[in-house]
Amino acid sequence: NADFGILISKDKAALAKIFDDLKGKMTAVGDEYLLTNSTNKELALKLITPSVLAETDRKTTADGSGYHVVSASYGGNEYFVAFGNLKDFSNANIGYITVMMNMSPTLAKIRTALFVNIAIYLVILIAISFAINYSLKKTVIGPVVNLTRIADDISMGKLSEKVEIP
Repeated sequence: NADFGILISKDKAALAKIFDDLKGKMTAVGDEYLLTNSTNKELALKLITPSVLAETDRKTTADGSGYHVVSASYGGNEYFVAFGNLKDFSNANIGYITVMMNMSPTLAKIRTALFVNIAIYLVILIAISFAINYSLKKTVIGPVVNLTRIADDISMGKLSEKVEIP
């Protein structure tokens, strides 16, 4: 589930006659932008702060990509907020289209998958450890123990003992 919003630069909004009918529905975000047509206005006003907008302006201008993504927290949930340039017909930037997505359910699924993967890898690692242990017991430790037993018997005078070398 994602929420959307439109941020329009105040100086561009003042020039456009189309925004006359939206004047009562716009909310100022900082000194430079107006929020309009948001699917969740309260969330947008909590996540989109003047400092986030200043960083977005700087990043989208510096790298020329036209988009910027930030993470923010609100109400115990983690959100990704994506900003995409909103342009007019002359290709001038007049604001941003925003998408706000609650990442808490996704992060919970990732954590669950991570723990399941760790558990599976631990079981595989333990199985491999037991296989190596069994193999070493049969091929190295067993013959050494047998040879030690036969050497003890020979040292006790049992000269009839034979050492089998595989």
